[in-house]
Amino acid sequence: MHMVMGQGPAGEGVNAHTASVLRRSRRTKYQPLRENTQRVIAVQMANTSIWHGCIQRLGSEIAQSEEVHERT
Repeated sequence: MHMVMGQGPAGEGVNAHTASVLRRSRRTKYQPLRENTQRVIAVQMANTSIWHGCIQRLGSEIAQSEEVHERT
């Protein structure tokens, strides 16, 4: 949408209206996005710690199996 600035009260009214609409849409549109982003980050951090635990467990199992192989 093309807007002409400074065309008296009508132009200012349109700009003020657009600004208020933008403010409102920014509040409602990006609030869930920010919450989703925080949730995604939390999930990723949880997954990372889970993976870290799995990798540590795998590493210790591999080390144990290597020790068993060395003994036999």
